[in-house]
Amino acid sequence: MKIKAAYLLRDDRMQITYRDISERAFLERLPGSVKARNKPQYTATPTPYACWLLMKNGYVPDTAVMYLASDWSMGLKGQDFPAEMKTKTDPWSHQNSAYRFAYHKPATGLFLDMGTGKTKITIDLLCNWYHQNVIERPSIIVCPKAVVPHWPEQFETHGGLDVEVIPLNGSSKKNAATVAKHYRPQKQMVFTINYEATWREEIAKELMERKWGAIVCDESHKIKSHNGKGSKFLAKLGQQADKRLALTGTPCPNNPGDVFGQFRFLDAGLLGTSWTRFKGDFAMMHPHIENAVKEWVNQEELQEIVSRISFRVEADDVLDLPDSQNVFVPVILKPKTRKLYEQLKTDLCSIWNSNEITLDNVLVKLLRLQQITAGFCPDDDGNLHDIGTEKNEAIAEWLSDVSPVEPVVLFHTFREERKRLEATCIKQGRRYLEVSGDRHDKETFVSHGKPGDVLSIQIAAGGTGLDGLQHRVRFAGYTTAGVNRGDYDQSLRRILRPGQTRKVRNFHFHARDTVDESIFQSFIKKRSVADYVMEQVARG
Repeated sequence: MKIKAAYLLRDDRMQITYRDISERAFLERLPGSVKARNKPQYTATPTPYACWLLMKNGYVPDTAVMYLASDWSMGLKGQDFPAEMKTKTDPWSHQNSAYRFAYHKPATGLFLDMGTGKTKITIDLLCNWYHQNVIERPSIIVCPKAVVPHWPEQFETHGGLDVEVIPLNGSSKKNAATVAKHYRPQKQMVFTINYEATWREEIAKELMERKWGAIVCDESHKIKSHNGKGSKFLAKLGQQADKRLALTGTPCPNNPGDVFGQFRFLDAGLLGTSWTRFKGDFAMMHPHIENAVKEWVNQEELQEIVSRISFRVEADDVLDLPDSQNVFVPVILKPKTRKLYEQLKTDLCSIWNSNEITLDNVLVKLLRLQQITAGFCPDDDGNLHDIGTEKNEAIAEWLSDVSPVEPVVLFHTFREERKRLEATCIKQGRRYLEVSGDRHDKETFVSHGKPGDVLSIQIAAGGTGLDGLQHRVRFAGYTTAGVNRGDYDQSLRRILRPGQTRKVRNFHFHARDTVDESIFQSFIKKRSVADYVMEQVARG
């Protein structure tokens, strides 16, 4: 029996390293065992799960191990929370269940669909952990940049306890100074910071030098990358906290491997810290694409491990929402555009048949094919040139059929699409607003909306921080969908969420017999975009 990364070995410098170990070796190195005393350079500190597993298999532990096992067992059983739950707003039934599931655990993945109330559950947990003295030190919420300033108002709405919330929106040096100034042990306080800011030198040093009550990763799929700087840093920072929470409605936006980085943060004792070993256990590698997975294996085992500390809620199971409908609108490419498309597709096929294929250059080619279907042709320097307006014409025709007072959301991928969409809106007498890396007009659209407004959202920038659209919009159009299924899934929940009272219709504009169709099909089938599209290319 193997216990995967189930304990920490501390060497003379007190540095923590993770290793896989057999049950026998694990037992031999537990505190108090003969062999541990004979090897003074190591002392073993088991994780709660490992201790619980050993007790379950008949091991009689010492007091410290028994305490850790008891802690895990309490969380595993999801014991009732204290009768005095401090909260301002009444929870839904599934929120109560999630709260009970997470309250006693040191680490929990709250994998609840968008709109099902992850934020309230998190605030209730933090407030009651403080109220019951489960945690005493300040906490951190790491989230997308657009969400950082919204947490104070969420605590004001839901928090049953007076918790000070301090957004960190400055430079790394300024953020570090803010933490140093306000951090006080045994103070009920939460700092909010965006993912890209956490690992910068000054603030990273300040965060790592302190102990934390809880660390929350909001939209935790942002740390799914096994080699991302933010993901690696948060795995280390998580060891400084008494409690850890990961919140997302899309824990596996692309493939099962996406859970690795998130569980490295939550509890490395479950899936380990070695990406290579993880792939060895759960993946069969692709024979042609370097570092790409051909097939994910042993998924029942992986699911069983993930479910030990995760609580899953799907919106369709708990929310009484109106119906939604996906409408696919075919677009016929003109001969000139089709010729350019086929030329680039041929290049993609030649890569497939060469030894130079990698996952990265496949995705780059897919995006270039999408650019052509959107009406732009990339040159060798990456500049885009107008080559056709077929898709924009289809969107303009569809928009003209929508009531002129009905607000609409349009999702797009490329910067060049925005100019055309804006021109189309102006021509039809509609106000054009935008959410992208350059603009953020969401509040204008939601709070100061006018009849017929069009909000154009860059799909990669519009997955978070856009609550409120459901109160105005029931029609959404997709000009291009990108290659990230997680972004696409998030976008579908932007207007189909609590507060929506009308039937939602999503219009997908796809160029016929192109990569557009394959990408949408991969999203529907929940397949890797690169793998699915290359299968189609290989078949001709």
